[in-house]
Amino acid sequence: MRIAVVANAAWYLFNFRRRLMQALRDDGHEVVAISPADGYEARLRSEGVEWVEWALAPAGTNPWRELRSVAALRGALRRERIGLAFTYTPKANIYTGLAARTLALAHVPNVSGLGRAFIDRGALTRLVVRLYRLAFGPARVVVFQNDDDRAEFLAARLVERLGPPGEASKARTASTRDGKGILFVAHDGEVYPAGFLPLGLGSVRDTPLATIYRDHPVLRRIRAMEFGGRCGRCEYADLCGGSRARA
Repeated sequence: MRIAVVANAAWYLFNFRRRLMQALRDDGHEVVAISPADGYEARLRSEGVEWVEWALAPAGTNPWRELRSVAALRGALRRERIGLAFTYTPKANIYTGLAARTLALAHVPNVSGLGRAFIDRGALTRLVVRLYRLAFGPARVVVFQNDDDRAEFLAARLVERLGPPGEASKARTASTRDGKGILFVAHDGEVYPAGFLPLGLGSVRDTPLATIYRDHPVLRRIRAMEFGGRCGRCEYADLCGGSRARA
């Protein structure tokens, strides 16, 4: 089977889904990584994974550009003869689900966060809810990484319960803790505020991790809630943790 793994960044696929793709290849499947180009596509190819570029603005909201991104993704899935798609990050989950409605494609979205539309609720939230309902309707199964997101989807009737869980999840959501109690260390020793935020802070090969966490100016600003732009003006910055990398 030809299986696609789709996300909004090649960096994310390389650092977080490389083992999944390798396991699928070891089981005899052909694996295609689909994402925007960000410099990590060569590393994916070096691992023996096919990579297909997807024209997407991860934080974009222009409706015509977003429609073109859905069409581009549908075209890529059709050309690559994909039979199963595992998707990650909100736009990849929604846009693959929309594309899958007109393709002979099994879709398994993975929800690890709801994105910015669910923080400042309004017209955009209502639109995204409708898109989730359209996108997840044909999905074989929807995987949730925490109970709160699952409960919100169930309450909004975006998904249906598949039966009682064998054991209650111990996962709990809180404000985003990027750089505030957690860090991400990549396979090569490079340190980032979180796995979704490719903002290099140095390497543990050169500087102790505790020193990077304690003294790096970016992390000090994150912990002090010193944000610029729209995040700096947002009254909910402390609630979400100030990380726009979750879009």
